[in-house]
Amino acid sequence: MANTLTLLVIEDDDSVCGEYARLCSTSRGIILAGVTNSSQEGLKLTKEKQPDAVVLDLELHNGSGNGLLYLSELQKLKLGHQPYVMVVTNNISAATHSLARKMGADFIITKSQTDYSVSMVLSMLQSISACMYEGKKPASVPDESCGDLDGRICAELDRIGINPKHKGRQYLRDAIALICERKQPNISAVIAKRYSTTSASVERAMQHAINRAWKLTDIDTLITCYTARINPAKGVPTTTEFIYYYAEKIVK
Repeated sequence: MANTLTLLVIEDDDSVCGEYARLCSTSRGIILAGVTNSSQEGLKLTKEKQPDAVVLDLELHNGSGNGLLYLSELQKLKLGHQPYVMVVTNNISAATHSLARKMGADFIITKSQTDYSVSMVLSMLQSISACMYEGKKPASVPDESCGDLDGRICAELDRIGINPKHKGRQYLRDAIALICERKQPNISAVIAKRYSTTSASVERAMQHAINRAWKLTDIDTLITCYTARINPAKGVPTTTEFIYYYAEKIVK
């Protein structure tokens, strides 16, 4: 599915972890990328799996570390995209909640509220994910609807499930546009300068976006939309192959 949500759970209650595993196994829209009761292991899994969302318990009494430590270290990873972090906690301190938000938590749910349940958390995450795919993007993501060329590029990226919230999507869109406009610069360097980052970060983010699409989008859609030959040893297009394929396809 193009809009499948990958989820990491950092939680120290075994029964709650089991409930996440059970519900995710029967959900057609959520893939459980991992479960851990350690903030350090959570950081490792975040770097390896690069999930769309993280459910984070602040107090890991039966594990190691804590949620605030995870949030602090998460900002240092410099990922291609930051996961949506939903804090789910027994802690009701307003000061602690305020600090968590400042450190990057996107939403906070207290387990003591009357309507709390694991299914409620998953339902909220799916709704948030759906809004992102429908184009209701956070303010930090540039609007992609301006201009006919941008519209055609974005339509092609949407068809194969390149997620609008990922930085790699922005970079791929810009790279394809540069080639469509017959500009042949060092593409990664131009985009890196535009977004105040490095060429290596641009390359990683673009390849990550492509890899995720080939992992999560159904094979029939990929075969229909991307007809260029792919090296069977790699199984996915390189960034250069991908960019030039779509530039040629769009300008025809």
